[in-house]
Amino acid sequence: SFLCPTWPSPSGAHGLREEPEFVTARAGESVVLRCDVIHPVTGQPPPYVVEWFKFGVPIPIFIKFGYYPPHVDPEYAGRASLHDKASLRLEQVRS
Repeated sequence: SFLCPTWPSPSGAHGLREEPEFVTARAGESVVLRCDVIHPVTGQPPPYVVEWFKFGVPIPIFIKFGYYPPHVDPEYAGRASLHDKASLRLEQVRS
């Protein structure tokens, strides 16, 4: 299980919270875990921090802020990337 909370940055954007959506993938497949947020202005750095957590793990496995490169947990390096504004794409899903 994964969770995507989005936190407002100092510029004041707000994340959206929705009911959990269950996604299934087989080992070796790719999957996109959706997280929809509103991006107010095109061409500006996103005014929020995206953090993806794996259920039961206190440290985010993926962190993205503005134009900075994402921080990705070594277990997900090369397999996790941001899709659209805040969704997480996982390649080569493991069981």
